[in-house]
Amino acid sequence: MERELRSRGHEVGREVGVRILYKGEELGIQRLDMIVDGVLVVEIKSTHRLSPEAPRQVYNYLKASSLPIGLLLHFGPEPRFYAQARPASPQAPQFKHQEESENSGMQE
Repeated sequence: MERELRSRGHEVGREVGVRILYKGEELGIQRLDMIVDGVLVVEIKSTHRLSPEAPRQVYNYLKASSLPIGLLLHFGPEPRFYAQARPASPQAPQFKHQEESENSGMQE
C-alpha cells in the first residue's frame, strides 16, 4: 500500500510517533501505522474478526494527532474499510461502514 501511494505522488509516513499530551504534559508516544499527506491516519488490521476496540483506537489516534481523517482497513475474510472524521466535540466515534460510504458519495 505504501509503495502504491508513493507511486501516485502521496507522502507516506510509517510507524509515525505522536506525542500524547494531557494538560500540556507529555504522557508518552503513540505509534500510528501510517499517515498519508499529513492529513490521513490509516490503521491496518489483518485479523479473522475485527476487534470492537479498533474503531475507538482510530478515534483516539485522531484526537492525539489532531489529524482530521482516519481510515480503518480490515483485511479479514471479507475485507472492509471504515472512515471517520475527527469530531469537533468529544463524543463516541461514529464510523461509516464502506456500504454507507458508497451511498453517501465517499470514494474507496
